[in-house]
Amino acid sequence: MSKLKELRDSGQIPDITYRILLKLIERKEEEAKFKKRRSMVGLAAIVVYSALIYYLFFYKLESMQAYSDFSSIISDPFLWLLGIAAFIMTIAWHIARKNYDDADEDYDELRKEIIDRNHELWYEQMDWKGKSEVLEFLDKEKDINLYHK
Repeated sequence: MSKLKELRDSGQIPDITYRILLKLIERKEEEAKFKKRRSMVGLAAIVVYSALIYYLFFYKLESMQAYSDFSSIISDPFLWLLGIAAFIMTIAWHIARKNYDDADEDYDELRKEIIDRNHELWYEQMDWKGKSEVLEFLDKEKDINLYHK
């Protein structure tokens, strides 16, 4: 961000454009944070579901001789614990996915708005040198593509 500040201070980026680009970088970082959180919660949910299925099929159902033993499965506290953990992980994953989708939508809306209002944001520049430097910096350093939608 110091590169953007230097370009703003040298007059190659208008102040309003600088503030909007900072907001875009902030939204990109928030989107990346929620993406990582969604991945971690998803991985934890997979582990919990795998443990539940493994325990149920390889320990409980293998030892079951008849349907009368079904009550032993229902009364198993470890199975209840895994079931509750799986339910909680499902809810946590849905919340994490919703947060990521919201953050991604906010970031993408602002990015598209910047692309659409290209000429308004760079109004002070005649040679477009600062714009090309900013677009390269954002693309290489921050993984933000402002060249096209």
